[in-house]
Amino acid sequence: MRRIACLAALAAMLLTTTSALAQDRGRTVFLDTVYGVLTGAIVGGALTLTTDKPGDHLAWVGVGAAVGAVGGAVYGMYETTAMAELDDHGELRLAMPTVMFRNRGRSLEPSVDVLRVRF
Repeated sequence: MRRIACLAALAAMLLTTTSALAQDRGRTVFLDTVYGVLTGAIVGGALTLTTDKPGDHLAWVGVGAAVGAVGGAVYGMYETTAMAELDDHGELRLAMPTVMFRNRGRSLEPSVDVLRVRF
């Protein structure tokens, strides 16, 4: 469980590190993820203090950080994603997720693009 939590936190940090140099949208997602990790680690550490033997529950800090990373990334994506925007010609465009099917050999694989961040 500890390995999964650590790998999830590491993956979240590595996957969003490149967005730190991006425009405002990528920076917002990155900062929200970092704040989520810090908040989750603090909450996990505080919860270990509520047990009789805190040393036996130190994995809660990692789990809290991983949950915070996912929560912060999701919040950052929600915060920066506009469902409607005006284009250069003044026309209203709605950003709705579209299901696409990609050809993978003899089968079709469905996929949905949920987030597009400009780098």
